[in-house]
Order: sequence, then C-alpha cells, then structure tokens
Amino acid sequence: MKNYEINNIVSHKIYQGENFEKTKIKIMQRIKEKKLDTTTEQELILLLEKMYSTEMGRFMIEHSGFNGYWTEYVCSYPDLKKQGFKLTENEFEKYLLENLPFYLATQSRFQIFKTEIKKRLCDNISIASLPCGLMTDILLQDFKGINNFQLHGIDLDQSALDQAKAIALSKGLIHHCTFTREDGWKIEHKNQFDLVTSNGFNIYVDDEDKNIAFYKKIYQALTDKGELITSTIVPPPTEDPYSSWELKKINLDALKIQAIVMNYFTEFNKNNFKSAEKLCIILKKAGFNKFQVIPDNLGIFPTIIAKK
Repeated sequence: MKNYEINNIVSHKIYQGENFEKTKIKIMQRIKEKKLDTTTEQELILLLEKMYSTEMGRFMIEHSGFNGYWTEYVCSYPDLKKQGFKLTENEFEKYLLENLPFYLATQSRFQIFKTEIKKRLCDNISIASLPCGLMTDILLQDFKGINNFQLHGIDLDQSALDQAKAIALSKGLIHHCTFTREDGWKIEHKNQFDLVTSNGFNIYVDDEDKNIAFYKKIYQALTDKGELITSTIVPPPTEDPYSSWELKKINLDALKIQAIVMNYFTEFNKNNFKSAEKLCIILKKAGFNKFQVIPDNLGIFPTIIAKK
C-alpha cells in the first residue's frame, strides 16, 4: 500500500504502511549527501541509532513531530516522576526527557497552562481546547464545587480524541464534555466559549496568513469577554540575536542533540519559530487587543494570554 498523509494534521504526519527502516535509510542518505567530515558523520549516525532505540525517538523522527499521546508523555513526565512512576527503562530517553531544552520548556509551559486555567474556573464556564490532544491540562483540574461547566475538545486526530474521552470518563467528567473531530481552520463556533486553550498549532505553521485565519476562528468562537491561552516557540540565539533563550540554564550537550535532531532527523521548519512579540502581532491582526506574556523557565516556550 502506498504511504500517504491523512488530512490536515499539522503537528505530525500520519502514515499508513510506513516502515521505520525506510525513514532511517532516508535520513542516513541525507546525512551522507551533506558530505560532512567522517567524525561528524559518524556522530550523527550514532545519535540516529540512539534515537531509534527509544519508542519516543522513533515516533518523533518517523512523523516529524508528536501526536497527542507523546506530547502528553513529555509534558506530564515531571509530575509522574514525582508521583513515583517510572515511565521508561531507556536511559537515553530519560536523558532527553530531563535535559532537552524544548522538552523542559514545554514541561514548564504545561504547568503555566494548568495554573492559568485553574485561575479561571467558575460556575457556568465553557472551555475549549484546540487542538486538544489528551487535554489533561483541563481534564485533570479539580472541578469540585464548580457547577454547570462545559468542556469541548477539538482535534483532527481521532486517536487523541478517543484518549481524551477515555480520560474524561475515568475522571467522571464525560457528561460535561464534548469531543469533535474538526479542522482548526474550518471551525464554525460563534460566541460559544469563555476560554480557549491552544498549544502545538502555530509551531507547525509558518504561513502568517494561515496563523491569522486560525486565530480569527478562535476569536469568533469566544464570548465577548472570552480569553485565549496559547503559546509559541521563540527563535534560538542562532536565529535571533535578541532571543529570550536563557542559555545559562540550558544543558549545552542536550542543546547540540536537539539541533541535530531538528536539522537532520525531522522536517521542522525554522520559519515556524515566533517570538512572543511576533505572535502578539498575529493575534492582534486576528482581532485580539489585550495581551499578557508569561515566560517559561528557559525563555523558550512563552505562554500568551489574549483577550477580546
């Protein structure tokens, strides 16, 4: 069966009939085409083998990104570790989860999202998440004492919706929830949600007009005093001399691994990086006019709260 991408999912590619070895061979060919010195080439191939030794690494390389499950896996790792869970026996995967700058930054961002959502919980609130992934930043909140609330998960990835629904069921929230498979650019919700959360969309889209169109849809879906909680990945210092990355807090060996993975092993587009200021400009063009920027602990993955 011929491989093909399904629909319009931007966070990761979905293939049918994909062979891990085929992707691995393609990457090794790409490395050799760079005509690097022997030592560097061998270093890249060794790292590729290490990435393929982990299920998380294989998925990221195979799909050039994460789906809802793996995003949740990375984001929840610190919380689950504190609770005594051992998520992986693979030491390299553990190293990535505890040192890779993007992973640490999104773990910090995840905590910020949860905190900001918690602040806004009240009776009769209607919350949407787009793309929702597993939606644990919302579904794991304490809704005790909150009455008549509605939670809406929107995603194109049916597997993410199914997993989010299972979590809602396990938490006794299913009767407050709606899960729909929709394209973010085609939603037609009007004046419906008091709060919308959106992480992991704009970081895969480099076209400004498409980003504006997406946030316009969210703007239209919000009530008059509605708020959006979203985020962006800031360009690194190699791309922007005014970058907010706090290099003193970053493991430089892990940073090197991250750069290799992004440049050689995936199809990540550097144009997808956006400073908080750039994203606020995009949001303003979409209709929003009040902004709050909350940095993560590494200055890489800030949270932006936008109001109508």
